[in-house]
Amino acid sequence: MRRSLQLLAFLGLMLLGGALVGQNIELTLRYNIPLARYEVYARPDATNPAFTWGPSQITIVVPPSISNTAFTINSVNAGAWLDNSRVYVPTADPAHDFHGVGSLGSSVDFTSGQEVLIFYFSLPGGACTPGLRLFINGTDPNSAAPGMGGGDFANTIDNGNVADVYIGNYNNIGTTCFSDTDGDGVTDNVDIDDDNDGILDSVEDAAANGDTDGIKNSLDLDSDNDGIPDNIEAQTTLGYVVPSGSDSDGDGLDNAYEGAGNAGLTPVNTDGTDSPDYLDTNADNEDGLDAAESGLPALTGTDTDNDGLDNAVDSDDSIFGPVNAGISSPKTALIDTDIDVNTGGDLDYRDNDPDNDGLSGPADPNPNDADSDDDGVSDGAEATAGTDPNDPDTDNDGINDGTELGINTPVPDPDGAGPAMGTNPSSPNYVPDADPSTTTDPTDNDSDNDGLNDGVEDPNFNGKQDNPVIGNSSTTGSGETNPNNADSDADGLSDGVEVNATGPLAGKGSTNPMDTDSDNGGVSDGQETTNGTNPVVGSANDDQQAKLLVKVLLQGALFGTGNTGIMRDDLRAGNYLPLNDPYTTSGNPRFAHAGSGAAASTTNTVLNANAGTNNAIVDWVFIELRSAANSATVVETRVALVQRDGDVVSPIDGTSPLTINGAAGNGYFIAVKHRNHLGAMTETVRTLTFAGTTVDFTTMSNANLYNKNGYDGAEMITIGSIRALWAGNANADTKVKYQGTNSDNSSVLNQVLGHPNATGTYNFDQGFGYFYGDINMDGKVKYQGTNNDPTFIFTNMITNYTLNTLDLYNYDLFIEQLP
Repeated sequence: MRRSLQLLAFLGLMLLGGALVGQNIELTLRYNIPLARYEVYARPDATNPAFTWGPSQITIVVPPSISNTAFTINSVNAGAWLDNSRVYVPTADPAHDFHGVGSLGSSVDFTSGQEVLIFYFSLPGGACTPGLRLFINGTDPNSAAPGMGGGDFANTIDNGNVADVYIGNYNNIGTTCFSDTDGDGVTDNVDIDDDNDGILDSVEDAAANGDTDGIKNSLDLDSDNDGIPDNIEAQTTLGYVVPSGSDSDGDGLDNAYEGAGNAGLTPVNTDGTDSPDYLDTNADNEDGLDAAESGLPALTGTDTDNDGLDNAVDSDDSIFGPVNAGISSPKTALIDTDIDVNTGGDLDYRDNDPDNDGLSGPADPNPNDADSDDDGVSDGAEATAGTDPNDPDTDNDGINDGTELGINTPVPDPDGAGPAMGTNPSSPNYVPDADPSTTTDPTDNDSDNDGLNDGVEDPNFNGKQDNPVIGNSSTTGSGETNPNNADSDADGLSDGVEVNATGPLAGKGSTNPMDTDSDNGGVSDGQETTNGTNPVVGSANDDQQAKLLVKVLLQGALFGTGNTGIMRDDLRAGNYLPLNDPYTTSGNPRFAHAGSGAAASTTNTVLNANAGTNNAIVDWVFIELRSAANSATVVETRVALVQRDGDVVSPIDGTSPLTINGAAGNGYFIAVKHRNHLGAMTETVRTLTFAGTTVDFTTMSNANLYNKNGYDGAEMITIGSIRALWAGNANADTKVKYQGTNSDNSSVLNQVLGHPNATGTYNFDQGFGYFYGDINMDGKVKYQGTNNDPTFIFTNMITNYTLNTLDLYNYDLFIEQLP
C-alpha cells in the first residue's frame, strides 16, 4: 500500500508540478438524503482559484454490516477517485471496515471557508446506513496494528510539493440518515433552521412550499422562486445583516440571527397584504414581479444543487447555498431605479413606485417612466390634475398638458442611466411654458368658456399670451387673446362671439377680440350690440345709433272702439295692408325722404304675427326728424308700422323700435304723418339716446305739441283722455276740407267711382281695398250710405274741430300743424 502511494506521489509530481503554500484543508463526510448518497467535502482556509491538489488519500470508516465490496466512487473535484485499499473488521478494530479512496489529484478552485464537493458514493442497494465517518489520523489503527495488513490508511492531501495540507476533519461524528441540508453539521432533525436562511423552520414549515420546485420552504433558499434569496427578502433593505457563518450554540441558527432566545428573522411583508416578501413574487403589490424588478439575471429554471436557488443567481451550483447567493449588500446588488433607498424609499421590487411618480400598481401606466407621455408632467401629477398620463394633450386643444399646467422643467431622470426615465426633453410632447405664471385647464379645451379653444387663443401653443395690444377707437388691437379671459378686450363680447360671429354678431360678421371698438366708431363693440348697431369693421356710421319709441293713435282706426285707446286693425284683418310702404313711391312731396330714409317693406308673417293682440299692425306711418335749428327742415325720415296700441315699430320685425344711425346724443323735433290723417310734431327738441327716446303723442299736452298761431289745442283730436291724429285727409294734402276746391269729399267720390269694381253709382258699397279715402280705415272706401267716409269728415269739420265756430261746410282752415 505504501509503495503504491509513493508511486502515485511520484506520478503526481510529474503530472502536476508546482505548489501553493499557506493552504490548509479540512474534510467532512455526510449523507445527502434528497440525493440518497454519501458526500465528501473539503473546506479550505484560503482562497486559491488554482490550488494544486496532488496525490492524496481519504479513508472512510464504515460499520462491518456494509457489504465487503469496493465503493463506486463518483469524482467531482481533485481528480479521479478510486476505492483501491480495503480492510474488513481488523483485529485492532473489529467494529469497522476501512476503505482507502485515492486520487492523483488535479487543480481545484478554492474560496476561503466555502465547501467544495470532492466525490460522492452510494452503498450497495442505495440504502442509508448510519455511522459512516472519516478516518481520524492518530486515533484510528495505524498500519502496524493487528489486522491492518500493513495498509497505510490515513487522510492525506498533497499540495503538489509533497507537503500534506490536511489538518483534520469537521463534523465527523458519524453520518446519520437525517440529512443536514445546509451542511452546517447540524442534522435537519435537530436543526431549527434547516436551510440556514435565518428564518426558523417553525415559520417556514407553516407556509409549506411557496413555489412549485418540490422543495419545502424550510429547505428552500428561494421559497417563492423569484430569484431573490429568502435570507434577503426576510430582512429590510437598509437593515440587512449578512450571515456570520458561525453557530455558537449548535442549534443550526446562524449567530447573526439568534436575537433573543433563538428568535430568528421576522420576515418582512412590504405590501402588508397576502404573504411576506420571501413567499410573495410581487412584494410591493405593483405591476412588475420581483424577478423582473430585482435586476438579477433572468432565471434559467435550473437548480443544479437542489438548494432552491436558480443557477442564474446561485454563486455556487455544486453545493447547498450560499444562503444569500453571495449578495452581501442588497441595496447595491439589486435595482433602485429612483435612487431613494436611503431617503425613505426602497429597492424596485419593494418600491411600488419605482419611478417615484406618485403612482403605483395598475394606476401607474409605466412603473419605470415617471412621465409616460413626455409632456413634462409626472404621471402622478397627471392623476391629480385629471389628465391622461398617456396623452400629452388630454383635451386635444393643441396645447400640451405640461404647457397648460405651467411646467417649464422636465421631470428628472432619477439616475440618468435607466431603466427609470423622466421627461424626454427632446420629445415634441415637451413644450416648456413660456409664462408659467399663467396656466390653463388641460382637461378643458376652452378654459374660459368663451367659445374659442385654448389652442386657437394660443396658436403657437407656448402657454403665453404673446404680444397683446388692446385697441380702441383710435388704435387697432393685435396679438393673441387670453385663454383665461373670456373677453380679452373687455368690450362686453366674448372672444368666441367676436371671432365666430355668433350670438349678437350673427349675420353681421366678426369683430376684433383684441379691440374694444373694431369699427373705430366711438362706441365699444359690446355696446353696439346692445344698441343694435353693427360693430364690424366698416360700419362706424351706426355707432351713434339712437332708438326712437314713437306712440301715436289714428282717429280713423278708433271710430267705433268706444274710446279705449286701442285701434281697430281691419286693414290687416282684411289683408288689405300693402307689403311695401305707401309713401315712398306716392310722389307726394309731403312724404319726401331725407337723410338715410328710404323705402321700406314688410312680410305677411310680420303683419300677422300678433293678430288678436294689442300689438297687431294697423297701418303704415311716416316719421320725420327735423332740425333742432329749424323745425321746417326735415333731416331724417323713417317709414314704419303702427300697432293697435299706438306703438310705432320697425317693418322688419313688427316689434322693434325705430333706429337712426348717428343720431344718439343729438336733438330733433319729432313729427309723425299718415296718408289720410293730419300730422303732428313736438313743440320742443327731443334728444335721442342709445337706450331709446320715447315720444308719446297719445298723451301729449297742448304745450308739448307744435302749433301755428291761433291753433293751440287743435293740433290733434282729444278723445276722452287720449289724443289722436285728425282723420279726413283723403287727398293727403295738409288740410281737411269738406266742400270747395280740393275737398276731401271729392277725393272719396273719385276713389269710389274709380274703384276697379265700381258700378258708376255714388252708393257703391263694394269699394274694398287700401284707399286714402277710407277715412274710418275699415277696408272700404264708401261715398254714400251707412258708415260712408264723408260722414266722418263732416263730423270732424262741424262737430269736433272747435275752431270752425260758424260750422261752415266749406271751412278752409282745418290745417295740419307742421312748420
